[in-house]
Amino acid sequence: MPNNYNDTTLLILSYQPNDTLIRISKEFKEASFDVLIVNDGSDESFNPIFDECKKYATVLSYKKNHGKGYAIRYGVNYLNTSRKEQKFFITVDGDGQHLLKDVIKVADKLYETNEIVLAIRQFKEDVPFRSKFGNMWSRFTQTLTTDKYIRDNQCGLRGFPLEGSEFLLAIPGNRYEYEMNVISTIFMRDLKYSEVDIEAVYEKGNPTSHFKPFLDTCRIQGMLLVYGFTIFLTILIQMIGTGVVLYAFSQLFPNFNQIGALAIGLGASTEVAYIFSAGLNTLIYRPRRWYYHILRILYLHVVEMGLLFGSTLFFTFVLGWHYIWSYLIALVIIIFPLFFILKAINLSLKKKNKM
Repeated sequence: MPNNYNDTTLLILSYQPNDTLIRISKEFKEASFDVLIVNDGSDESFNPIFDECKKYATVLSYKKNHGKGYAIRYGVNYLNTSRKEQKFFITVDGDGQHLLKDVIKVADKLYETNEIVLAIRQFKEDVPFRSKFGNMWSRFTQTLTTDKYIRDNQCGLRGFPLEGSEFLLAIPGNRYEYEMNVISTIFMRDLKYSEVDIEAVYEKGNPTSHFKPFLDTCRIQGMLLVYGFTIFLTILIQMIGTGVVLYAFSQLFPNFNQIGALAIGLGASTEVAYIFSAGLNTLIYRPRRWYYHILRILYLHVVEMGLLFGSTLFFTFVLGWHYIWSYLIALVIIIFPLFFILKAINLSLKKKNKM
């Protein structure tokens, strides 16, 4: 590993900071990192803190607060235009949640792999409820919309090679949803990344956090749904296609086998939905390994169809429900076992890759 990290910039995002920002700026600078702070429109009363930070860092400022996502893009654009000599950069929160030892972990992994590095916090019992709930819910939604699982998708400590980082500038979202969009983009484009475990640090009561639990959670979930819109179109195709087949059978064959017709309709509509979603996702995201992306969508559809048909049979023959109601209820219920299946598959693949 390198003796110093002067070709790695720590991009620190800050809004209305306390003296912690001065302490970590000095600490990071003394560890030989290049330090860049983006002042995301803090009040002028905070200028003395930023002025003190200038002893150790370059400080970029603008007057209006735009949010964390905007600040990250602002800093990345500055690095790509004015600091092209830098090799890597690491996004760091300005409230002291990211320890120097963990920043060094990310930096060392960047030097080792030359690919995106995502820090994964090791959560303990004293984690604030709003952080625990938000992370749990976003993991659930993101797994279903991207079919990839990650243990922590909200940690702001992330490392990037500067070369090729322009894709971050095109990712939407100005606030906390931006960081989730970055993860979704990495997954959907099949970009190379590594993970490192770090310590989760929270101040008592998390007083310096500017995260708004309800509003920001809604933003995050809304953007995740945008990334997964093809899944909802796929479900719509399945519902309409299956309904058309069932109606056709009822008109042409008065004594038709309902479950047999349901199997034919579901199989045919799922095949159409697969072709649609595989083609659209490949066209939109242009994944690094398009063939792998298509195969991944295929197994997702096969698993989903198996769960859907099996649940429908169970509700119809075991519980005695009407087969149409069984099918519609199964569409909703299967998202829970589907999440755990995808989680198990992803964790198994990651474990295999480490061996």
